[in-house]
Amino acid sequence: MLVRRLQMLPIESIVREYITGTALAKHSTSKTVNGMPLPAGLEYGQKLTTPLWTPSTEAEMGDKDENITKEQAYGMVGERVGRRIEKFSLEIYSIAAERTEEAGIILADTKFEFGTDGENVVLADEALTPNSSVENYDAWEQNLEQAQPSFDKQYLRDWLLANGLKRKGTVTIPEVVVLKTAAMYQEACKKLIE
Repeated sequence: MLVRRLQMLPIESIVREYITGTALAKHSTSKTVNGMPLPAGLEYGQKLTTPLWTPSTEAEMGDKDENITKEQAYGMVGERVGRRIEKFSLEIYSIAAERTEEAGIILADTKFEFGTDGENVVLADEALTPNSSVENYDAWEQNLEQAQPSFDKQYLRDWLLANGLKRKGTVTIPEVVVLKTAAMYQEACKKLIE
């Protein structure tokens, strides 16, 4: 593992190729995602015509990230750095999405974080993990009308919501929930390395 000190940039770099989560919610009210117009009538899990770079703010611990436009992201980090982050993110996503698809997993969206070492823009923090990505079975697109199992942290989020514990600080999670979450992460890993 390579570790070095970086000046972290104040944006999260999200790439999405499928309409899910906050992007779907925003699209349903405005027909846009991060200021970019998209066709009307998109449904949960539908594949977009091309992957989109949809940055957000990097909120302080406990606060909520806010989706922003490309132009706002460029304003926060400088246009040259912003364009490099966008380019790197789309390239990394495309390579990863192709590999996961070969393994029977759909990489619906993922989040990257970047920093600088003074001169270079550097990928930092975790990347392409079930914690930072929405990952689903390859049959997902054929069954959009049904809830689909996934390899990401959505199971844990759903449990927290169902138990009124989302954003409640320190929470004790039952062993069965921890084990099921770990099993999903391990299954994704197994599919990717076989």
